[in-house]
Parts: sequence; structure tokens; C-alpha cells
Amino acid sequence: MQRAILIFGSFLLLLTATIITTTASSSYSIQNDERDSSNTLIQLATKNVQEAADAGVDVSSLIERFNNAIGFLGEAQKPDSNACSFQACITEANKVLESVVHDATVLKQQAENRRLTNFIVLAPLGAFVGALLANYLYRKWRLHLNNKFMDMEIREKQDT
Repeated sequence: MQRAILIFGSFLLLLTATIITTTASSSYSIQNDERDSSNTLIQLATKNVQEAADAGVDVSSLIERFNNAIGFLGEAQKPDSNACSFQACITEANKVLESVVHDATVLKQQAENRRLTNFIVLAPLGAFVGALLANYLYRKWRLHLNNKFMDMEIREKQDT
């Protein structure tokens, strides 16, 4: 009887240990997956913000939000954080990083559209002004030649 209780107790102990390690490893893998997604979002946000800055966009608000997201990730690493739990901090950081990625992409696209619109408007306008200037200079040159011709005196050819 005691042997049966001992075997049953050992079985329960092994079952509990298995459940705890499985739960711990699955939560650990979830935390690693979330950290990996955060790292991916950080890299993507950095790349998109840099591309937006290269396109001539003011990215100061994006950088501020990016730094806030990094702050959330820092809070998630602290075991005694009063600001938020690990899961809440990671989720909030991922939301902010996703919005930074999206906004940087939108701002970059808007800058490219403005540049294209400026080219579409300014190129024909420049060609028109150039044509007007060429026409004006041609008329001035022709007037100068005509005046020069009219000011000429007629002389007889001298025989030598």
C-alpha cells in the first residue's frame, strides 16, 4: 500500500514537473518570439525612418515615438517595473513601432509624390519661360540687324 502511494506520489511529482517545464518553456518561447518580432520591427522602423529622412521629410516626431517604443522595451526587461507588465510593455512597444513603420512609409511616399508633382508642374513651366526668352532674344537680334541695315549708307563702287 505504501509502495503504491509512493509510486502514485512520484507520478504526480513527475507530471507536475513536466507541466511546469512545458509551461515555462512555452512562455519563454513566446517571450522570445515577441522579442524577435520587436527586434524585426526595430530594424524595419530604423530603415524606414532613415529612408524618409533621406527623402527630405521631418522625422523628429517619428524618432520621438521610436524612442518611446524603445523605452517600453526597456521597461519590459525590468523585473520590478511599475509602468506595465512584460506582455503589456512588449505589446505597446510593438504597436508604436508598427505605427512608426507605417507613418515613415506614408511620409516617404508623400515626399516622392510632391517631388514628382513639382517636376510635372515646373518642367513645362520652365520650357515655356525658356521659349518666351528665346523668342524675345531672337526678335531683339533681328531688330538690331534691321536697324543696322537701315543705317547703312549707299556708296558707289570705286574703280581702282
